[in-house]
Amino acid sequence: MFSMAYLRACGLVLFLLGFFLFGVPTQMVLRRFGTARMQTWLVILFHRGLCRLLRLRVRAVGSPASVPTLMLAPNHVSWTDISVLGGLYPLSFLAKSEVGTWPIIGPMARLCGTIFVVRGRRTAIPAVNAQLAAHMRRGDRVVLFAEGTTGDGNRLMKFHSSHFEAAKIALRDGDVWVQPVSIAYMRRDGLPLGRIGRMQVAWYGDMTLAPHLWDLLRDGPVDCVVSFDEPVQVTQAMTRKDLCAAVRMTTRTRLGELVHGHAADVKPVGTNVGLIASPAE
Repeated sequence: MFSMAYLRACGLVLFLLGFFLFGVPTQMVLRRFGTARMQTWLVILFHRGLCRLLRLRVRAVGSPASVPTLMLAPNHVSWTDISVLGGLYPLSFLAKSEVGTWPIIGPMARLCGTIFVVRGRRTAIPAVNAQLAAHMRRGDRVVLFAEGTTGDGNRLMKFHSSHFEAAKIALRDGDVWVQPVSIAYMRRDGLPLGRIGRMQVAWYGDMTLAPHLWDLLRDGPVDCVVSFDEPVQVTQAMTRKDLCAAVRMTTRTRLGELVHGHAADVKPVGTNVGLIASPAE
């Protein structure tokens, strides 16, 4: 078991180094001379490759709404959520400023158009919201982890409403929707995850990255379900807090069904380790 984990770790290192040496320069060239489609597919391939190496098997239930201006608001369980979502569709993420300093991941995040925010600095919120609105107006699907941090995979934490104001800003130029998204890590090595198992897969609190990464490489493959629910149309009468509450209510209900209900029997499409399935339903 441990020898295979070491081989997977070596494969992950080679993959990340290869993307840093070849993928990042290629993305820079594509941003200057290539098409938007070519740029997004390189990013999607990066996330899919990472999921395959970490043996994260992802199934999408539903898909992002086919509307011109959209914000996605998922719950947040782990650092792996980025690749779980990013391997499914072209997306733009809001991330804490520290991510921009991380080796390999930082340069890729910047090239993917990630919007960085300084945590705890409320004076920076209006500028970040303006950036989010600009991305949405040009057709980017913006991802907002409204909890602001990761949870243990068993319960939904408080949603912060500050950045929902970006949807209100974008509303000035046309219709805007915010779509609730639920991420649930369901099984490990084919067996349903209980409360303790979900906490082990999650990355939260004062956990450090290296032990969590090693746990993913060492133990069995993890099945993850991503559920896209009906989007909420933003109106002038809504406050950002109204919008935040409506989205959280839907996510809380869906997560309860996935984690504690019959949806725990949902299996990923396909049998290959690391498969990211095509959107279903």
